[in-house]
Amino acid sequence: MSNMTLKFDSKAFERELMKVCSTVISGQVEAIDKVGQIIIERSNEQAPMDTGTLRASGFVGRISRRTGEARVRVGYGGRNDKVNPKTGRPASAYVVYVHENLSAIHPIGNAKFLENAVRQTVPEIAALLASFKVGD
Repeated sequence: MSNMTLKFDSKAFERELMKVCSTVISGQVEAIDKVGQIIIERSNEQAPMDTGTLRASGFVGRISRRTGEARVRVGYGGRNDKVNPKTGRPASAYVVYVHENLSAIHPIGNAKFLENAVRQTVPEIAALLASFKVGD
């Protein structure tokens, strides 16, 4: 008859598990930041342009982490708000109007620039997230 003893150090296992989780979360945060950067770049390519103020006010904001998810805020104005030199108004005062006004004719750009950028990026999000592997 043979006997075997198995010793399991739960504290060491927990430490190692926390390291792995931290690495996964870091990769998730990097990936979601990359998605935000792609969305704002695509949005800026489509945003109407006169003085460049609106495009200059685009931002990828703070990433928040909650259990099992990471979120990034993408938009115009906010802490990155710029003042239009022609009107003296901040971009945040007119961005919603410019974004939603479908009847406006813009020599450069179009309405729904942020919404369109999000829609264009959605099919790629899974691949972008998958490209950030644990330990990268």
